[in-house]
Amino acid sequence: MAINANVYKADAVHVVRAFLLARVRADLEMLRNNEGYPYDPFVPSQQQRELIELAKGLPFITYTYTTANEFPDTWMKYDTMIIRIYGDDETKIRMLKSYISDVLSSEFTSDDITEFAANNAMSIMRTFTFHNSYVQTSIGPEPYEQEGGRQLAVVTARYSYTENNNQKLYRSL
Repeated sequence: MAINANVYKADAVHVVRAFLLARVRADLEMLRNNEGYPYDPFVPSQQQRELIELAKGLPFITYTYTTANEFPDTWMKYDTMIIRIYGDDETKIRMLKSYISDVLSSEFTSDDITEFAANNAMSIMRTFTFHNSYVQTSIGPEPYEQEGGRQLAVVTARYSYTENNNQKLYRSL
């Protein structure tokens, strides 16, 4: 049976990003598509350039991540996700930073992300089962020196997960 290469187009971080964006939009009524955002306001760091030209007052979020296995649990993967929140309204930046930190630090977050992926996301996201998450550090807001004169806050989070490799190799999307 051939490997379905489409399954490799998303990593666990994409599930976490989709989950966080859905929660922020629902709970804080921020970062909604209909509020002047020409693009998704929560993007990988490589796409940051597209958001620098946003109108003042519109915060946006970028992320990057690392993935590791740790002995002796080599079957488990650990991601460290670095979330950068840019904006020119310190209150909005602080709200986003604190909210994201609280969501990722909840003892139920891993179950919530797994359920979100199973119920609301792309089918490739169903291959991940999340086990824990926590915030390692939270910084800022920093002064108006970042990306077009915006302030910056950073949340560094860590979470663990497993994947169903049999599904990953043989499931067709």
